[in-house]
Amino acid sequence: MQSAAIATRAFLRIQQRSIRSATREATIASTASTSPSRRRSERRCCIRQERRNAAARLPPDMRKRSSSTARPSRSWRAAREIRTAAKEFGRDPYDIKLFAGATVIVAPTRAEAEDILEDYARYVDQAGQLALLSGWTGIDFSTYQPDQAVQYVESNAIQSMVENFTLRSDRPVRIGDLATLSRVGARSPFVVGSPQDVADELIAWAEETDVDGFNLFRLVAPESLNAFVDLVVPELQSRGVYKTAYREGTLREKLFPGRGARLPAVHPAAGYRRLPPTSASDVRSDAAE
Repeated sequence: MQSAAIATRAFLRIQQRSIRSATREATIASTASTSPSRRRSERRCCIRQERRNAAARLPPDMRKRSSSTARPSRSWRAAREIRTAAKEFGRDPYDIKLFAGATVIVAPTRAEAEDILEDYARYVDQAGQLALLSGWTGIDFSTYQPDQAVQYVESNAIQSMVENFTLRSDRPVRIGDLATLSRVGARSPFVVGSPQDVADELIAWAEETDVDGFNLFRLVAPESLNAFVDLVVPELQSRGVYKTAYREGTLREKLFPGRGARLPAVHPAAGYRRLPPTSASDVRSDAAE
């Protein structure tokens, strides 16, 4: 196994085994309002309505299963919106690869993994954790008490993260929840267990949310990635959802096999590609520039 090569990659690509539902390409209704404040207000109302109706739209097993307070429905909605926007701009919705963040603590048994989580949690600096989140969200968490719920605030920071903590959350997220290493308040899949547990959860998330893979958070380097490579990768390979060898070519060719090493002509950035000179005069003209 190419353990070192795999460990250097921070992302995990899960192959999809289910047919993607046409529901996930549903068109997002756009607001007709021209007022920025009106658009923001309508956006908040739409998000709240979306959260209230999520349980009715999603399969029953998705509504029940989750390893953390991060819900598959959040990633499902985000993926749907991105793919719908791509389609509206004339692109194939699956020209865009989507990777969700994931925290994974794995050990040979579930009990051992829970012990590792407990050990890691003892070293979390709560003030440092909140300072990091303050930078990401644009919210000064030092002004909150631990038992206070996070309030929605508009800023130029990561707005989707604030929405997940507030408008899209089905329960109040307290400041104290964010200052710990635990499933409570997790911003993405937080999976703790045996290799079989982790494989089950990641495959379920990939199939239910329409994401293409996961960006693995390194809790302890290199221990976290080494454990994943040694324990989870073989389990995923045995189920036929993870590669056993690397394809030839560039990263783009690995992610989009058969499409070449360059952006396709339909990609917006392809219009800025500088074509090679076709004659000696063109070469002289380029040199003069």
